[in-house]
Amino acid sequence: MRVYVACSSNETVYLEYKELASDIASILSKRGHKLVFNGKESGMVGKVFMTFKFDDGHTKAIVDVKDTDDLEVLDIDAYEVTATTFQKRERIFKSAELIVILPGGIDTVADLFGMVEEVVKRKLDIRIVLFDYKGFYKHIIEFIKNGYEKNFISIDELKSIDFITDIDSFDRYVAKLEKKEEEED
Repeated sequence: MRVYVACSSNETVYLEYKELASDIASILSKRGHKLVFNGKESGMVGKVFMTFKFDDGHTKAIVDVKDTDDLEVLDIDAYEVTATTFQKRERIFKSAELIVILPGGIDTVADLFGMVEEVVKRKLDIRIVLFDYKGFYKHIIEFIKNGYEKNFISIDELKSIDFITDIDSFDRYVAKLEKKEEEED
């Protein structure tokens, strides 16, 4: 399965978040999944990439033309360059079969909402995981639930997001998706 892991590329993110990113990447890479990412080498994104490479996992970077310098230092298996960040987000979305949203900033939250909208409008069978590590997304989850209760957010939008809070639950979630995939083949 091709997995997009959205998270912070800020180098100053606390170590525990980088360790979370590495743990998530380890679960995915050891199970043979492929990484789709934004081509950054820093922060949590860098930890995800490095973990995949350490585990001999397959990686594909999709970057904005203004970020191509980042590609020079990465040992990636494949890459695409887009003209805009909007096109980058679209290419990442079209390349992913599972989207995992870890703690991050504005760009990560933009990925969450943009990808939820696309999954629902196109009626796609792409799962989106919002990993609420230590309540990081508490306010966003409250926003989503409040929006649903007041009819701003549809049931389809709500159902397109799977909320996970810990590593063990994520591991079980991925195993369940793999089993479902095997049964469909």
